[in-house]
Amino acid sequence: MLLTRRTLIKLVPSALLFVVWPRVFAASRDNLVARILPVYLDTLMPADESPSATDLQVDRELLHRADNETRYFRLLVRGCQWLEQTAQEEYAEPFSEISEDQRILIVQRMSAMKHRTLAHEFFRQVQADLFTHYYSHAASWKNLGMDHPPQPLGYPDYHQSPGQHL
Repeated sequence: MLLTRRTLIKLVPSALLFVVWPRVFAASRDNLVARILPVYLDTLMPADESPSATDLQVDRELLHRADNETRYFRLLVRGCQWLEQTAQEEYAEPFSEISEDQRILIVQRMSAMKHRTLAHEFFRQVQADLFTHYYSHAASWKNLGMDHPPQPLGYPDYHQSPGQHL
């Protein structure tokens, strides 16, 4: 086949799309996770007397892990896609813009999904990672009545009645 100027002009846009599209798609996935994950984490661990998950930068810890582990990144992307799609189907709004009560209902549904479903695995893994990173910060111990992390030391006064250790 002879490569003419006309053929080349037809091929250039296709070639550019082939080169650029994966980057555009990856950026949109990164944006989805960056937008939804902090809201999701703060739904699981909101601020009260203790700081929220994002106050302790747990979202950054999870995103850092996702930067280094492709499977973990895929889990975050798919879980955030599930949250976004469910919010759109139920409330016609993005997950990050629905009310806290609506987010809680979606998260409760996610936690009740059958084991080995994507939504349940996302919930289980992210919750475990959230607890690990959240309770490694001294700021989270205040309302636990502890001056050390809950694990591995645990509650050494567990055998005493509640009033004795005060």
